[in-house]
Amino acid sequence: MGNSSSNSLHINLNESGPIVAGSTLSGTISAVVPRGSNTSSIGLSLYLIGKEDVCVPYTSTGASGSGNTTYYSYSKRDIVRTVIPLLSPESSSVEFQAGGQYAVPFQVQIPDNVPSSMICGVDGGYCNIVYKLKAEVKGGMFKNLPLTIVAKPPSSSPVPNLVTPVSTNIKVCCCIHKGTITIAANVDDTRVGGGEIVSVDIGCKNEASADLENVIATIKEKVRWSSHGHISGYTQVIVQNKFSLTDEMRARSKSQLRQIKSEKNSGMRSRGMSDDMYREILAAVRDGSNKVRLLIPSNAYSTYQGSLIKVQHYLTIKADTGFGSTNPKIRIPLQIVTPEDQGSPDASTTPSPASATPLSGDLTTIQADTGGGGFTSYGGDVVDGEGEITIDSFDLPTNIGGPTEYSLPSLLREIKGSMSVKSKLEEMIRDDEWKPVLSALQPQDVVAIIKQVTLEFDQPDVAILVASVVDNFTCAYTVTILCSVSDWMRIQFVQKLISVCTDLRENQSLIVNELSDWERVSTELDFADTLKCV
Repeated sequence: MGNSSSNSLHINLNESGPIVAGSTLSGTISAVVPRGSNTSSIGLSLYLIGKEDVCVPYTSTGASGSGNTTYYSYSKRDIVRTVIPLLSPESSSVEFQAGGQYAVPFQVQIPDNVPSSMICGVDGGYCNIVYKLKAEVKGGMFKNLPLTIVAKPPSSSPVPNLVTPVSTNIKVCCCIHKGTITIAANVDDTRVGGGEIVSVDIGCKNEASADLENVIATIKEKVRWSSHGHISGYTQVIVQNKFSLTDEMRARSKSQLRQIKSEKNSGMRSRGMSDDMYREILAAVRDGSNKVRLLIPSNAYSTYQGSLIKVQHYLTIKADTGFGSTNPKIRIPLQIVTPEDQGSPDASTTPSPASATPLSGDLTTIQADTGGGGFTSYGGDVVDGEGEITIDSFDLPTNIGGPTEYSLPSLLREIKGSMSVKSKLEEMIRDDEWKPVLSALQPQDVVAIIKQVTLEFDQPDVAILVASVVDNFTCAYTVTILCSVSDWMRIQFVQKLISVCTDLRENQSLIVNELSDWERVSTELDFADTLKCV
């Protein structure tokens, strides 16, 4: 029949519009058996395919030096591929008739943790996350139906960020010292949906003879994609707002500066004095007296980290002193996700078919025989060029079951090949075969699992999930984890993990001694509240 798309084959969905990850699609595949076909060997498979698809323009000078020529590098990589054999020549008992019209009902589950569809282009290149259903008849005839998928809203707790204070020496002409300005910030939740608001509080300690002329909070979106060593992308501001200027941001007088200098010279700026300043700044960022609200545009892309495409978001707070390069600045990572209201479609709305069956005449309905039920794979090799990524769905392995052994190396392989480390671990925790492996994890084993989580925003949730099933999760585990994660995440790890440490009352000093002064001051109340419940 040839490898071609055919008007004799159609996919009809019962649902329409954007599809939320985790939902189930249903519909029918309708087809006409071409005259002259071998009706004894008919097979039908359904694919759900999601992939990264990129094109990067680049220039190269010709061998003769005649000038630059623009070329285009193309790459693709599977995100997810579900293959469902609906009819096979061996299992089907239907006697197909040439020219007959048939309909095969189907259902396909969209995996929970696939990213949102996206289409982005700039300077002649593009990066897309695209999905489709593909019906394929044995012999090569196929039909594609594009899908728009929206990532499932996160169900985990907020990801706050209490930013370590940044102290900047203010200078004029790179040599005249004007003093020091310290700023800190608190973001209630760095995981936010499009159309939702990021609330940011700031605290400031001005010990310089320079005013802060303005303090601006800016959220930027950075999109990068690559193909065969070539990179393209852009960075843009998506929202910006100014903080109010308070008395604490004003320049200090000469007498105040002399007092500050005297305290430093006399040694009064000891750890105790440093703690007092930190507590003062901490109180400022927590009292909400200087707050800005930043509305995330509803058309902002979701944060994503793939093999070919990376979408990052970050908040910067910049204090302008009017002296150029010495302006204090803070940078805070953000994760933009699907807002909660997009994950709860109106149940009263009756879905309409995405397409009508274009065939005329009577259709014979055939119940699918899925055999082994098909299989789902995540990720895959990068494919260069414009061609499709292909897999022969009619020669599927009969046994694609779980691991042959239950051990830490096997566990790490399983979660590495999953779409979501957290979801895979939740599945393993419910499996009696995995429980002995999880309960016996050592500190470095827990770290190895956390390192499999590509987005740092999700790491604390994975850590608390694992800690809850370890037989004796002690303060030593928490210390080992803190030594392996990014600085901006450490306070949140402490706040989450101390509640499950079995020896917190006896060995809390192990954790406290690992903390910086700011981390220690910022978590004092968390330790006190947790110890009340121990």
